[in-house]
Parts: sequence; structure tokens; C-alpha cells
Amino acid sequence: MLKSQAHKSCHYLSVYERQGDSFIEEHKLIDFDPRNFSIEFGLDISDDPEMIFVYPLKEEHVRYLSRLLLNQVIFDFGCYEYFLEPYADKS
Repeated sequence: MLKSQAHKSCHYLSVYERQGDSFIEEHKLIDFDPRNFSIEFGLDISDDPEMIFVYPLKEEHVRYLSRLLLNQVIFDFGCYEYFLEPYADKS
């Protein structure tokens, strides 16, 4: 059975200031596969197989996620915090 488009989620790389937690920007990830991501980094997502929760990102995730971004992102973990966030895909 195919998933309804209304229930399909897409994932974003969201950027927040480290000091003050202000939202800076977000970048849509193209063809993000939760299963592949979890295997790559040894994450147990059995309680969240679609990765609909928010996940903090680390420097070790940059190389993998950079391949899924349309635009180049200059990562600065000293100034910013990065999160993997889901959104309902309305496209």
C-alpha cells in the first residue's frame, strides 16, 4: 500500500544560534532516507522509523548530509547548533 502524500514527511537541516537559540535558517534535504542515515551512524530508530522526532546533529553527520543539500552550507559548530527536523511534505 502506498503512503498518502499528506502523510509523507520530508526532512530539513535547521540552524539555530548557539547563544540565544534564535532560528537562523533551514535547508531541505533531498532524498533523505531515515533507514540509511540510522545505519550509517549506528542509530536505533526502532521507536521512530520515519525519524519524525527532532535529532541534534554533530560534526560527524556533515559529510553525509552535505550530499543531500541543494545549496552549500558552511557549518560552524562553535556559533550554531544543527538539527534534523521533519515536516509534512505538501508538494
